[in-house]
Amino acid sequence: MDDVLPVELRTAFKLALRSRSAIAAALDEPEKRPRLPVFQDIVEAILFTRSFLPSYIAVVVIAILAWTLAKWCATYVSCLRRKRRLQNNSPASSSVASSSSSTLQGTESPPLKDDDTLEDTPLLAEAQLQPEPLRSFGSRIWCYIRSSLLHQPKPIPALTAPKNSLPPNETTIVILLFLALNLFYLFYRMPLTRAMVFAFADRAGLLFVVNLPILYVLAAKNNQPLKWLTGWSYEGLNIFHRRLGEWMTIAAVLHAIGMVIAFYDLIAPSGYTIWWYLTRRIIIFGMIAFVLYLGIYFTSIGYFRQALYEVFLVLHIFLQVTALVMLYFHHHDARPYVGAAIGIWILDRGISRIVFKTKSAIATLAIAADAETVLLHCEIPLQRPRFWQFGIFCGWHAGQHVFLTVPGMDLQHRWQAHPFTIASPAPPRKSGVDSWPLQLSIRAQDGFSRKLLEYAKLHQHAKVLLDGPYSSDDVLHAMRNSDRVCLVAGGSGIAVTYPFAWDRKAAATGPKDILHNRARYVDGVKKKPNVKRKNVIDESRFAHFWVRQEASHESWVTMLPRADSIMPTSESRLDGAEYGLDLITHRFDTRSTNTGSKERPDMKAELQAWVRDDLQAKSDKKQSVCIIVSGPDGLVRDVQNAMAGLVREGWNIEVHVEKFGW
Repeated sequence: MDDVLPVELRTAFKLALRSRSAIAAALDEPEKRPRLPVFQDIVEAILFTRSFLPSYIAVVVIAILAWTLAKWCATYVSCLRRKRRLQNNSPASSSVASSSSSTLQGTESPPLKDDDTLEDTPLLAEAQLQPEPLRSFGSRIWCYIRSSLLHQPKPIPALTAPKNSLPPNETTIVILLFLALNLFYLFYRMPLTRAMVFAFADRAGLLFVVNLPILYVLAAKNNQPLKWLTGWSYEGLNIFHRRLGEWMTIAAVLHAIGMVIAFYDLIAPSGYTIWWYLTRRIIIFGMIAFVLYLGIYFTSIGYFRQALYEVFLVLHIFLQVTALVMLYFHHHDARPYVGAAIGIWILDRGISRIVFKTKSAIATLAIAADAETVLLHCEIPLQRPRFWQFGIFCGWHAGQHVFLTVPGMDLQHRWQAHPFTIASPAPPRKSGVDSWPLQLSIRAQDGFSRKLLEYAKLHQHAKVLLDGPYSSDDVLHAMRNSDRVCLVAGGSGIAVTYPFAWDRKAAATGPKDILHNRARYVDGVKKKPNVKRKNVIDESRFAHFWVRQEASHESWVTMLPRADSIMPTSESRLDGAEYGLDLITHRFDTRSTNTGSKERPDMKAELQAWVRDDLQAKSDKKQSVCIIVSGPDGLVRDVQNAMAGLVREGWNIEVHVEKFGW
């Protein structure tokens, strides 16, 4: 047996490192065919793995396409129903009184009667007295399912770090299904015996490889096809990216441990040492790739990423490129998937930068009243977009972001590009304006943002490079196609929600209808305008909540539409045009300026009161309600859980979380 074993081992290991066609061709040669049953079983298991795992990509693609088709069908049906409701609404039904009974505004509810009403007229309007139609059993079950999927559980200390949070149940279920698919492909027709540990380790390694293209698609920042197909936000896709990376790390560990066990079970009895095994060229490439991917995992942990963000970015790029090269030479069957991953990365980070092109501009740097936020302003010259022209000079849409580079900063940050959401409203559609102001609100944390704050203290202007805009318009289209819209911002999340509010209420505003509530320098003299605010928005159809630490954060919002430019009716025009329409209808200050104590609002009660407030909506819960939230994890969880309770009652609510995570 000792005389035969080395030859059998060499044949089995050589076959394991070849492609499926090479294995089949070698087995046709009698002298290369394994003679011992155990090695024959190993080779057959390896051969089955080569033919079985490629279907994994096909299954994932089919699942994504099925999800996309279901989403598009649901969107189409929703648009048709909304169109029919608008067509069926009579003038009498649209004239029903509507009031806002927010706890902040203090308007009267129930609404006052007209002067010509009789004494026996009911206090409540007729629409309020109409009983809610009974829902069918199937409708109640469907509402319960939608509510359960939307619900976001609280963090579990044993599973999550204090700063982290669990995703909504919908995301958790999809992640578990994705994990179940991977476990199926790992264990299907794989005998869990000690003799087959080599075949098991081989499959774990190849399962790691076939997941590489999916990992890189989920990590795409500039050209994100899954966001367009599925409608999931960057933050949602980033959750999948991180969970998949963790699962791939487990697969890599299983592959490494399995190969070590296989050595001691199959090779060591023949007199070969571990040093001989580890110095094989194939093994060396594999060990280097394994160590590099472990480095990627540990430097991607939340604590490391938040403490040393710039180091995380540099290591993430360097380690992944080096690991892909090592993986390419480690195994023949890994090369197509490594090539696909490299192609996706080049398409995302390379070609998109060439197409969109980085534009330079002279920016004004100002420090907000809180002394912790940099307001970066640029006047962007606009050009007519053509099919071969892209970039920030062709305009942007609400919710999009750009990559910012400040070449004048220190050498460490001169070549870095950091993403920031465009906080200023988008240029009006088809207005023919020559230029439009762009603002980035950069809250100083650590690293680049902190250095930029120090830089702004010494420099009033700076040359900046803007790469973008990026991101899809799914949320924008959902908002435009909804009957009612509610925006919820927490802190710097106002940079996301305010452009959406502008698009909803002030899309037709031109340059002459804009008030700039920011300091300007005329002949070297600082001049700050005094803009008065007048809230005239109908809050039954639109609301904008902003939870901030203190009132001084209002200085982040520097661009206001004139009230007389977007009045719904001529009768409600104000005298003069010096009043700025406040697109933020509800403000909450969590930090007291006198005592410094913190008191957070009950957002669940506020939002539920707003949704239930519209009298007409009480008799028609099928009206589409779009909720857009951007802010801390706690605020996002409160909003989603509040809406989950309303969905269970039968309300047609869609929640979009805009949180650009890296």
